[in-house]
Amino acid sequence: VYDAHLPELCKIYKKKKYDCPATESKVEFDIVIELFRKNQEKPYLYLVFECKNHKGNISTIYVNEFVSKLNNVFPGKHRGVLVTSSNLQSGANSLARNKNLGIVKYDEYGIEFIAERKASSFTGNRHIQSQLIGGQSNVKPLKFSATYKNRFFSSPSSFMGSILPKGNSPASAKEENRDSEVPYISKAEIQQIARDQLDKINYKKEHVDLHKVCASLSIDLHFTGEVVRDQNGELILGSADFENRSIQINLDQHAFRTRFTTAHEIGHFCLGHDQFLRTDSILENDLFANRSNAASTNYERLEIQANSFASDLLLPGFVFKRATYAAKKIHDVRGNSSADIYVDNQPANFTPYNLLMEDLSRYFGVSKMAIEIKFKQLKMIDDRRSFQDKTEPFDTIVGSFSKIWGD
Repeated sequence: VYDAHLPELCKIYKKKKYDCPATESKVEFDIVIELFRKNQEKPYLYLVFECKNHKGNISTIYVNEFVSKLNNVFPGKHRGVLVTSSNLQSGANSLARNKNLGIVKYDEYGIEFIAERKASSFTGNRHIQSQLIGGQSNVKPLKFSATYKNRFFSSPSSFMGSILPKGNSPASAKEENRDSEVPYISKAEIQQIARDQLDKINYKKEHVDLHKVCASLSIDLHFTGEVVRDQNGELILGSADFENRSIQINLDQHAFRTRFTTAHEIGHFCLGHDQFLRTDSILENDLFANRSNAASTNYERLEIQANSFASDLLLPGFVFKRATYAAKKIHDVRGNSSADIYVDNQPANFTPYNLLMEDLSRYFGVSKMAIEIKFKQLKMIDDRRSFQDKTEPFDTIVGSFSKIWGD
């Protein structure tokens, strides 16, 4: 069972009823795993799961009820686990921990890591803990998060291996050999990977056809037309299923952001992130991850790499520079000795610069902000505008998405 117990020495039941001597009645449990020792007919331990699919947070009433049932039916021979789709109230959380209950939270839209045994160290305890405590916005949801005796887990295998008695794991159980750290990929390497994908579809100019890119990679790309939110109410822009090689993009009123979201998810496939993830979901804040931010977790590093790829895919440098020079001539945008483009607050410089960005935005199908960021990345611009007239730096904006992605 999840590499934690020999299958021939356990039985799994759903909605099984057991005798309760205290009440002289039958008591039903959601999921029970009966664990046996060799040559014994009766279980030596019952691993019991109580499932609560509540919209609101779980109160102490449900914890007390579960503990009472366990003690009455399996005195001294049980380990209980509360499985929820929401959080526990603070009092319920403390009670569950004091009673040595395991706590599992499941979010169907959350990301799922592939490194089973090392998933917890890969994810980071603070990230997992934030799933179970709640109250923190913009925290990336995990599909599976759990705690038992002050330890935290992000995969069923690691959790089951901890909650079951030691010495009962199968002799053949294999530890995952995957590296628990995301390897560094240079900007030049990411640019080349993006260039290779563009060469596959024979890209020459204008909008990159993301449907063609997905087809060349055998990725199923589809759009739901729905508003999808995680358990914390955060808008989920899109998701990827690496095992089934599919990308789903949800309802979004900003065409430019939809294209960047799609390119971001394609990046996860092209950069080999399927060795770390089974599934991925992308929130608005993920689009702000960039190399100037300090990546404190492995997942943040994956997001930074995917964003870098998306920029190189949608705005390939070899076409971007050529298109910029052509538009510069049309709008009479001036440069200076240090850069191809010079802009300040004077209308004679700012107005043609703004027209340049509008043309390039339409040409490539991205926002003006993305164009400006590309100018800075390629060191093509000498920006002397005063602060109040400048577009805010990309990595400092939080919440002003319409400014960035709006048409």
